[in-house]
Amino acid sequence: YLLITGKQLPNNFAVFVFCFGAFIFSGLILFHIRNIYFKNFPDWLLTLAIANIGICNLSPYFLRQPRIWEQADSCGMFFISGAIYFLFRAIENEHKLKSIYLTLGSLFLGLSAGGRPHYILSSVLLLIVLYKIRTWKITYKHLIYLFGPCAICIILLGLYNYYRFEDPF
Repeated sequence: YLLITGKQLPNNFAVFVFCFGAFIFSGLILFHIRNIYFKNFPDWLLTLAIANIGICNLSPYFLRQPRIWEQADSCGMFFISGAIYFLFRAIENEHKLKSIYLTLGSLFLGLSAGGRPHYILSSVLLLIVLYKIRTWKITYKHLIYLFGPCAICIILLGLYNYYRFEDPF
């Protein structure tokens, strides 16, 4: 944003983008769960559930007064919902792992810790995914896709904190 406009990204715009992105990912998660597990679930009820996700989360609170703290929280919410979506997509087909989704899910988990440090605890999702795919033909390449991007993000976050605050935590 700075490179394109020459200005800092306004908090209200960033919060809106992150909240809208989290809403999109949450809706996609529901849509895919319905298509895989509940094929007879009516469309009108899915639409109602997706609307409910848009209203009954923290987004209205964040958008009421979008300051720097709301920006960080909405950033974490966006990346964690994206991570759940991508990891779900990676393991939805039991015959083939989708490496791009493993990579994006891991990357989004690592980036969520940049928004809010407590989201690093959400990296347990990686272990759940690993447990789910343990009986499949898994290679070292898949393990790198699953753990690499998240680990790189966490290491870079620790280095940033160390150089800025003289403490990696």
